[in-house]
Amino acid sequence: MRTQNLRSHLIFCVLNSFLQLTNILLTEDMEPKLSDFGLAKTLQMEETKVFTDVGGTIGYMDPEYINTLQAYLRASDIYSFGVVVLQLLKF
Repeated sequence: MRTQNLRSHLIFCVLNSFLQLTNILLTEDMEPKLSDFGLAKTLQMEETKVFTDVGGTIGYMDPEYINTLQAYLRASDIYSFGVVVLQLLKF
């Protein structure tokens, strides 16, 4: 329920394009915070705009984007997050 309420108030979506383990910092209370938004792009929530001029670290980048260099989508950041989760599970 809370997620739905929050989502209805969101205006922008941020494509980080540089999401990796070293860019997740922890506060004293062990709360994760994302850092390094230098390559980030913003979209309206309804936008489906595709970016082709992004950077990042190869091991974290969506293989579809690496192979084509044509479409960096919201799903590309989700792929990067999955790589981070797998790395955390290894610890």
